[in-house]
Amino acid sequence: MRTVLLTITDDEAGDHPISLAAVDGGDLRPLAECVLPADLLAGKAPEQLRGEKSVADLMRTFVRDTPQSAKFDVIGQHLSTMLFAGEVGECWEREIDAAEAGLRTLLHVRSEELRSLPWEMMRRSEYTMFVDAPNTFTRVTDYPAPRPDPVLLPLKVLVVEGQRSAELGTRQEVRAIKRALFESAGRVEFDFLSEPSWDVLCATYQAMQPHVFHFIGHAERLRGRAALAMRDAATRRPWSLTSGLIADHLRPAPRLAVLNACRSAAAETSSEEGKKNAPTQDVRALTDVFLRRGALAVVGMHGDIVGDAASTFGGALYRAVAGEHEIDEAVTLARRAVQSTEDDRRDWFLPVLTCRAAPSTVLATSCMLSAADAGGVTQKLAPQVSDFVDRAVERRLFARDIDPDPHPRAQPRRLQVVTGDSRAGKTKLVHWMRRRCALRGRRVRYVDLGGKGTLDAAGVLWAIGQTDEDVPNLVGPMAKGAFARFGHDLSYVIDGSLPIEPVESNGGGLRPGPAQSGKSLTPGPQNALETMFKSFRDALVFATSESPLVLILDGLDGVLPDAFKLHLYPELVLKVLDGVIPALTLVVVVAEDQKGKHWPIDQVNDTDWIRVDNPDPEQFQILVEDFLVALGHEIGPAREEKISGLTRSGKWPISDLAKIADVLAMN
Repeated sequence: MRTVLLTITDDEAGDHPISLAAVDGGDLRPLAECVLPADLLAGKAPEQLRGEKSVADLMRTFVRDTPQSAKFDVIGQHLSTMLFAGEVGECWEREIDAAEAGLRTLLHVRSEELRSLPWEMMRRSEYTMFVDAPNTFTRVTDYPAPRPDPVLLPLKVLVVEGQRSAELGTRQEVRAIKRALFESAGRVEFDFLSEPSWDVLCATYQAMQPHVFHFIGHAERLRGRAALAMRDAATRRPWSLTSGLIADHLRPAPRLAVLNACRSAAAETSSEEGKKNAPTQDVRALTDVFLRRGALAVVGMHGDIVGDAASTFGGALYRAVAGEHEIDEAVTLARRAVQSTEDDRRDWFLPVLTCRAAPSTVLATSCMLSAADAGGVTQKLAPQVSDFVDRAVERRLFARDIDPDPHPRAQPRRLQVVTGDSRAGKTKLVHWMRRRCALRGRRVRYVDLGGKGTLDAAGVLWAIGQTDEDVPNLVGPMAKGAFARFGHDLSYVIDGSLPIEPVESNGGGLRPGPAQSGKSLTPGPQNALETMFKSFRDALVFATSESPLVLILDGLDGVLPDAFKLHLYPELVLKVLDGVIPALTLVVVVAEDQKGKHWPIDQVNDTDWIRVDNPDPEQFQILVEDFLVALGHEIGPAREEKISGLTRSGKWPISDLAKIADVLAMN
């Protein structure tokens, strides 16, 4: 994509020199220059921008005090006339004509007077420039810009509803963002906090370290400093997320901050004009805090964007982000979505994107799989995780232990046990981790042992060896044949004898495994059993010699209890824990009723396990709503009223969500 940089500065006479340059790699090639007079072409301004005050002041006032007007078009035309005077306009037109794949225009407003103007409403040649994709316009803070490394999937998004407000439509926006992110097919991980305390917000931020921080609510002024208005849902007490707290505690800074924060009370602003301008100034101040602390981009607001417009913008923005659009194009598409509903309202041009880095790098991601393999993984696992909701804490703990950042240098646990209540969603969590690991280029082998409780130790080992991995193309040539020798050895063990060394022949020379021979899977003498496990462990070492493997064992109800507790636990689980198979991570799903029966009761250590409990009653309505949103259902007033009337007592199985959703979806 061709890129140009438009720069507006001040000179000693009060005029504003404008320069246009082509961005060639890291260099700037000057293209054209012009000068915007200090009066901002007042003689050519439309009547709405004529009066005793300056054109800039009149423009800001008109936009602030006029939610809906057909005159936005003529003001946008004047902004374009100001910026594209003379040779600069002619040269920019030539650049856009020559840009077959689109032209990215970076706007660097170094003039403090002109920085707060609503450039996003510019119109030229009968089209609106800031909704024209792929010819995007983006504000930048400087040039040259840093070029950070891409994010290894998944992209992490934290959405915070500071104070729930029907007037601002905060719940509508939250639902729209959730709906978009549920469609991300594992490329985005997300958490939502509604009216959190400072401790909860800080702890969640530090545990998650989000790439995107999205705030919904009010901006305010506290002792002369800009802040985000918050409320603690537990105590109902208000508190403020000040610029100082943001700078000192929300670290590392997100790559992108989205601040749908407006309606400052401006209680400590002395003048009436200051009170009117305070909301925009506060959001600008907060934008600057995030940028100074290292954020690569911030979306702030010129004014209030509420209700349907806010939800449309938020949903469209994250749908574009999940669809791998670059940040300037994502914001452009979101503006267009808002404009397409009511183009004479101001909502669509209120979002202001400011980048400190090249827009193409802000949310750039890397996937360790080919597009075909990534598509195969998401399609394969979509039915298992499409309605997987919440479990944010468990997801973070699981990811920290099994697939930590930075990947692949960090060392995961050798053993992770997932336990919890019956029908609480343990398997859903495991499927979520399968997809996460696979998209990050990790080999995963998921083995479902569930059934009638008849598998012995040999049957379990055989099932593991015969199960395909989630991404076959990640399996190297050595790993593909790793279990052939084990199959040979197992065919002797099930006869109650010790294996002999195989004799290779043109046909391979290895005896068939039990699935082909039809023999019983009951192992023979103890020394044969030991030999079988050693052969299997050797196969795993060989299978992981080229790259690490995550092995997941689910459905222990299909295994004979003594077979697991007396044989598989000491000969496989403990050996993995001792590092006998150094490149293997073993995940085992253990239900509550399997502790002591399958898993030795004296070896249960819940502090090191991921626990998945059935939800408490206070989570009931939230999860019902999230489940409906995940399935693509709208939450209108009638359905919201029905959800608010639902109650539960005590812990309840999360599997009930499907039954409830079916009933609500039909109404």
